[in-house]
Amino acid sequence: MVTPTGAALLAELVEQFGPMREFTPRQTGFGLGTRENKTRPNVLRAILGESSAAQAHDWEPDTVAVLETNLDDVSPEVIGYVVEKAFHAGALDVFQTPIQMKKNRAGVLLTILCKPEKADSFCELLLRETSAFGVRRTLAERRKLRREFITVKTAYGEVTVKLGRLDGKVVQMAPEFESCKALAQKTGAPLKQVMVAALEAAQVEGACRGVA
Repeated sequence: MVTPTGAALLAELVEQFGPMREFTPRQTGFGLGTRENKTRPNVLRAILGESSAAQAHDWEPDTVAVLETNLDDVSPEVIGYVVEKAFHAGALDVFQTPIQMKKNRAGVLLTILCKPEKADSFCELLLRETSAFGVRRTLAERRKLRREFITVKTAYGEVTVKLGRLDGKVVQMAPEFESCKALAQKTGAPLKQVMVAALEAAQVEGACRGVA
């Protein structure tokens, strides 16, 4: 619901909707309309402020749904099946945390991170595939490094490496596991040696670019 004045202001001025992040309020004004609503007051609020985006980092913000349920009567095989099924369905991450439940029962806190629009489908998965009678659901804000993928040459072959940038500088480097695994299987070299070689090559590549 919105007042006619509020609707007119939104139509004319608004570029996007969302939380007021990186925003410092300076003044707040309220206006009362003449229409009598039964369920809520006819009030328009406007906030005038300044953007503090110039002081922020260039990370990428987004929102994820966090789904949790406590389990103490499900076999590890079933939990493993649910984890695999969740990843296959597009979960961002799935993990288990050992917990102590009531009556001194050992249990597992099963957590799924997913996009908010997929939260209901993953709730259904937990309720159907586990013994859970309920799932806790919350929304959490994330801050992500800007990601870039490069290919580096090692003594074992080419490897894909993921870079994480903050304010234009590389602050994280991580060889892609599947890329390293394929080379290790192909050459017979230990996986950890392939990963170390990929990281060293990425550091050299970054130094040559002046970004490491």
